[in-house]
Amino acid sequence: MILFMMVTTARSTAYTRMALASFLAHTPLGPDDRVILIDNDGAAAPPANGRVELVRNRWPMGFAANVNQVLEWARGSAADLVVLNNDIIFTPGWLPPLLVDDRAILLPMTNQHVEYHVGDVVFPAFLDLDGYLGREGELRAAARQHAATWAEAAVFRPLHLSFHAFRLSHTVLTTLGPFDEHFGPAGGEDGDYRIRAHLAGFDVRCAPTSFVLHFGGRSTWRSGEADSERDAREATMLARFRAKWGDDLTELFLHGPGANAVLSRHGLTEAVAVDNVKKVIETCLMRRCRG
Repeated sequence: MILFMMVTTARSTAYTRMALASFLAHTPLGPDDRVILIDNDGAAAPPANGRVELVRNRWPMGFAANVNQVLEWARGSAADLVVLNNDIIFTPGWLPPLLVDDRAILLPMTNQHVEYHVGDVVFPAFLDLDGYLGREGELRAAARQHAATWAEAAVFRPLHLSFHAFRLSHTVLTTLGPFDEHFGPAGGEDGDYRIRAHLAGFDVRCAPTSFVLHFGGRSTWRSGEADSERDAREATMLARFRAKWGDDLTELFLHGPGANAVLSRHGLTEAVAVDNVKKVIETCLMRRCRG
């Protein structure tokens, strides 16, 4: 059994509609699977498809808190959990590669990892709806191209890997428990969960042959929030992450400008080259304890 969850907001309703339509078109749902749409600010209309359950929050909650409420339902029903951003277009075959390893957190690759050109159409790292509408056929071609290109790839495990869409097996979610809600409304909790996963012996990686289109930031920094709101959110998140994990892991897992310097200073360049993320984390924590 799988619980799928997505959060929608008034600012991103148009993206949610497109995300749900592509999800329902290209996701093989089992009879016991549940699709949960969380209305975070009271703006969502009841879904037209009967497989989608609408849950209305009493007040707006941050990403971690929204995930945690469904994670508890998954834990109580012995289900896996698949968390989905609402600014994604799903392509045929995106889900099965995420289900192959119960001891890993698996994510699809996106146009933010690899940009595709199909004829005159480009799918860049960040785009808006008008960059996609009318180009549905080209996206399917890009997904086929991606699957063929990455078919022989074993792993794709960058240090900076935001949780745009991810699957938590019941084994993983019961071992790691809830997301840390102390980083603020959005940001930091995915890097924190990755660190905790590696320390507990779980892998975190992209499934190379799974590909989705991710518009990027449509519920946060590209949603129309004021610069002052964004800056305050990011400052709070960074301060709390540094307090929990230290400067080095903040640079590495939140994509700071000093990431390469951290790796070089601690002799970890080779560890990253062979995807030994646990060694990177443990070394940084050990150096932090030594002062």
